[in-house]
Amino acid sequence: MEFVMKRSFVGLLMLFGLAIGLLRAEGSLELKLGTWNVEWLSCREFGPTDEALQLENVARVIRAVDADVMALQEVGTSADSPTLELLVAKLGADWAGHILPWRAENCRQNQALVYKKAKLRLLHSELIRSGGSAYNWSGGRYPALYRVEALWGDKALPLTLINIHAKAMRDEGSYERRKAASEGLKALLDGSPYRDERLVLLGDFNDYLTGSMCGSCGASPYRNFMEDKASYRGLTADLQSLFYHNPLIDNVVISNELFDAYVNKSAVLEASVVASIPNFKHTTSDHVPVTFRFRFEGGNACKLLQESFSTDAGAFESYTLKSAVGTEPVWKWSSYRCMAANAYSNGPKASEAWLIGPSMDLRGKTAVELSFEHTGKYFTANKTVEQSLWVSGDYAGGNPETATWTQLKISTWPSGLDWTYVGSGPVDLSAFAGQAKLRIAFRYRSSESGAATWQLRNVLVSATCQPNDVEDILFDDAVRVYGVSGGIRIETKSRDAALRLYDSLGRCLYQEKKFADDFLPVEKPGLYLVQFLGKVYKVSVR
Repeated sequence: MEFVMKRSFVGLLMLFGLAIGLLRAEGSLELKLGTWNVEWLSCREFGPTDEALQLENVARVIRAVDADVMALQEVGTSADSPTLELLVAKLGADWAGHILPWRAENCRQNQALVYKKAKLRLLHSELIRSGGSAYNWSGGRYPALYRVEALWGDKALPLTLINIHAKAMRDEGSYERRKAASEGLKALLDGSPYRDERLVLLGDFNDYLTGSMCGSCGASPYRNFMEDKASYRGLTADLQSLFYHNPLIDNVVISNELFDAYVNKSAVLEASVVASIPNFKHTTSDHVPVTFRFRFEGGNACKLLQESFSTDAGAFESYTLKSAVGTEPVWKWSSYRCMAANAYSNGPKASEAWLIGPSMDLRGKTAVELSFEHTGKYFTANKTVEQSLWVSGDYAGGNPETATWTQLKISTWPSGLDWTYVGSGPVDLSAFAGQAKLRIAFRYRSSESGAATWQLRNVLVSATCQPNDVEDILFDDAVRVYGVSGGIRIETKSRDAALRLYDSLGRCLYQEKKFADDFLPVEKPGLYLVQFLGKVYKVSVR
């Protein structure tokens, strides 16, 4: 018996080692996602009147946009008109779809998902009923959550998509309902089990990310997401509606687990696609699809931050403590395609201003390195104090003086004689590996006796990432076993079978012939093995 037990233990460790090797993905994974309100699709009472033509045009647009996954709003469904099934049939055998109706009627504006089967796998879906009241979610039109896997060869990358169709109309009452729903949803997503998931909120928000369509209401009802810059980023705040020439109400917000993967400036309106459809606004939809892209890097190399400053400040924010002229910011984007700081106005002026980067998650990262290019003129003998580089793990926005900062050394400086850019040289950030919310900042100071001009571009933070971003999750028609934040989810009808859970050292953590719940909690993130129905499932828990 002892011999058998030892062989079983060694076999599990060998399998575990093999599983770890399988996690390493080569190259990169490109994923294009989109959202589109298809305006009362299959509802004969509202929207376009020719339902057959509308359905044909919707399929045509989705094929032309060529996104890997498209979240849809206002999709009807009923026994006599299974809209999504008809749409998927028109898209072809490479496509799949899923609808989770809050009301299975053709004029109840349900959310749906269509996706390429070669790029995405749906694991689980549910209506989010605990993130705000039914009243605030337009009488029960709750967000639809889909836990999916982006397929990467024989690997899989977990994502959580949340398809939103918020309360409509411009009046103050509707605004207050949107605002309350947004607050309820964010409170839910900030907690467990969503806190560490790769979240994509997309859909018809029925309001702007900056400001509001309710003219008397002021700030966006989604200001709570937009102001939490360490945790969320709105990708569509700067886009304008094609038909109504106001900010978009079809929006995308991502969590910080996806900041590094987002392809900068890739969120666009697919205006050229809809232009190919005759009388698109009246035959198809008064909304235009919005798409955006992620790029996930394979192997161990990853980029935590990359900003060129070629078109604007990107994800960086500036904070002026003391300005050269009134409240004028010292750090500004320059048409020379850089960020520039200058406090000279009819002579040098005393100032202090910070240019602060977005939050970076350094957990599971090693060999973290920063580099950038800079140039400037009129540096003083005190330039390493007046133009300096800092890092903080507790900055939460606003005045940087409220956070703890550590100064870093810049090894290479421009000559100061011309505008030639030089590389900063590598700045080692490895000492801060493991921090969840690290930020870099460039501090500019000047005085009455000297004010330099300092210009920055091409900021890059790279690292060696542990190979746990991509998970090799196994399942078949009868069993689905996959990791979520804080535990392992098991979907099966075979509850009488024996189940065992092992950690990375081969220790058995759980052993039962029956299990009462579909969720097995684990104490800490890592790789686990689930032995069930004669198979071993390797699962990564974040």
